[in-house]
Amino acid sequence: MNIKIGENIKRLRINKNITQEKLANHLQITYQTISKWERDEGYPDITMLIPLANYFEVTVDELLGTDAAKNEIKIQEYLDEYDKLNNIGYADEGYELIIKAYQEFPHDWRIINKYIEKLKYGKEAREKGFLTNEEEIRRLCEDILERCNIDSIRYEALYSLAMVYSEKGDEEKAVETLDKLPDVFYTHTTLKGFIFNSIEKNLKYHREAVDKFAEQLSVLMRDVIMWDKNLTVSEQIKGFEDLISVIKLIYGEDKYCGFMYYHLDELYIWLGNRYIQNKEYDKGIECLYTAMDYAIKNDEIPYEETKLEGIFVKDVIFDMRKVYSGSKGNEVKRELDWIKEKCCEENSVYADVKNHPKFIELFEKYEPYAKEYK
Repeated sequence: MNIKIGENIKRLRINKNITQEKLANHLQITYQTISKWERDEGYPDITMLIPLANYFEVTVDELLGTDAAKNEIKIQEYLDEYDKLNNIGYADEGYELIIKAYQEFPHDWRIINKYIEKLKYGKEAREKGFLTNEEEIRRLCEDILERCNIDSIRYEALYSLAMVYSEKGDEEKAVETLDKLPDVFYTHTTLKGFIFNSIEKNLKYHREAVDKFAEQLSVLMRDVIMWDKNLTVSEQIKGFEDLISVIKLIYGEDKYCGFMYYHLDELYIWLGNRYIQNKEYDKGIECLYTAMDYAIKNDEIPYEETKLEGIFVKDVIFDMRKVYSGSKGNEVKRELDWIKEKCCEENSVYADVKNHPKFIELFEKYEPYAKEYK
C-alpha cells in the first residue's frame, strides 16, 4: 500500500492555513518533527494518527491516503451528476444530490461550494427567502475564506457573502466584500492574451476573452434597458436593436454562435414586446417569430464541444453540457409557455394581438418543436 501521510499532512496543513510551528504546538512536539514527516523522512507514531485526523477533521484513512483515490472518484461523480442535473433543468434534484454528497464529504471545498448554492437557491430559500440559511451560508463562506486556497471557490464565497449583506440592506459591506475580487483587467481571461511571445497563442486567448466578456456585456446592457424606468418604449426598442447588432457584430451574421442563440432569442422576445406596446403589431409579431427561430437553433446545439465561427471568436470552444438551465423543457417550449402565461395576465402586453392571425399561427408553427425534456 502506498502511504502518503507526509504529503497529506502538508496538504491539509496548507489548506487549514497554519504553520508547522502551530501544528507542532498543538501536538506538543517540535516543528522539526513535522518537517521530517512532510519530507517523508519519517512517520508519525501510531498514537499521533487520531489527534492528527481530529485536528484536520478527516478520517485516519484519509490522513493515511489509503482512500484518497477512491474518494476523489466518488466526489467527481457527485459533481458531474450535479452539473448534469442542472444542465437539463433538474435543479432541485441536483440540490438533493449535493446534500447527500455534503453529508459524505463535509470537508471537500468543491462539495461545500455546491452545498452553498443549495442554501442560496434551493426550495426552502425560494419559499422562505434568501436569508433563511443566512447563518450557515456565512459560516461556510467564512470557513472557505479562512482555510481554502482554491481561488475560484474563494471568489464564490465572497460573492455569496456580498449577497447576504445586500439582502440585509448593508450595501456598504456588500460592495466592500466584492471589492476584494480582482478588477476586470486582472483576470486569467484577460491576461492570458498578453503574456506569450506567440501571436497565435495571444490571439487564441483574446478570442476566448471576447466570448466571455460579450456574454457578460449583453446581460449588463439588457438590464440597463429593462431597469431604467426613465426610458421611453421607443428608446427601449432602439436599445434592444443596438444590443442585437453588437452581438451579431461580435459573433458574425448567420454564424454559429453557441449560447448566444439563447440571448438573441430572449432579446427578440423583449424587442417584440416593446414593438407591441408601441402599437407596431406586425413588427412585434415578426420579432417573436425571429425569437422562436433562435430558440430552435439553441435547442439544436449538440451536447458536445463545438467551435464558434465569427472572426472575433473563431474556434473558441463552446460546450452545451456545461450550461445550467432552469427549465426541464427545451427552449422553444419555455418561450411558448411564457408567452401563453403572459397572454392570460390582466393588462397583458399581448391583449391587442392575441387574436391576430399571425400571432395565432406562431403557436401552430412552433409547437411541434416544443419538447417536454431537453
